[in-house]
Amino acid sequence: MELKRTSDSDVVDLQALRYAAMVSRMTFDEAVEAYKGYLAKRGNNTDARSALLEFLGWADPADGRFADDVRIVLAAADFGPEVTSTVLWLNDRDVDITCFRLQPYSLRDTIVLDVQQIIPLPEAAIYQIQIRQKQRETRGAASHAGDRTRYDFATSDARQTSLAKRDVVLAMVRHIVSTGVTPQQIEAAAGRRGIFVSLEGNME
Repeated sequence: MELKRTSDSDVVDLQALRYAAMVSRMTFDEAVEAYKGYLAKRGNNTDARSALLEFLGWADPADGRFADDVRIVLAAADFGPEVTSTVLWLNDRDVDITCFRLQPYSLRDTIVLDVQQIIPLPEAAIYQIQIRQKQRETRGAASHAGDRTRYDFATSDARQTSLAKRDVVLAMVRHIVSTGVTPQQIEAAAGRRGIFVSLEGNME
């Protein structure tokens, strides 16, 4: 879904975010009704449903997931530093926002509109996508690396303290197996196969 908005630079980013959030919750039928009302106010007899399907490149609403991703396009005569810094920050966090600067010129009796994409710069778009992918992977790795929780494991015979997650799991499995439960029974109880791998030899 693509959203276009032209407004003053001090409010354009906030308005566009509100509209994008609103559109992201709409169903296809709700979008058709909203577009139908828009066309009716302007005396346009275009079939709203057919026009939206053509815009999306679908033959039927079931052909895709409507509004699964929302793209924001900001269009204005200029953008202040508050807007550009906000857009760059949101782009780094995988919110798809593009800024276009619109500059009208008078050429004899004709008005010519110069449209320039300023964020992201076209020549840097691929590079920025790669940077965002790397940052996303780094953030994901950092979220897992920070878990330093320690656990205590106790049975009627012994007690182990301050164990890491993998160590407490190993201690639990060893204890369960020592009671006569087979690895296959553990997998069945967990509802997962392939937890254990069979290897030749003795484990010390």
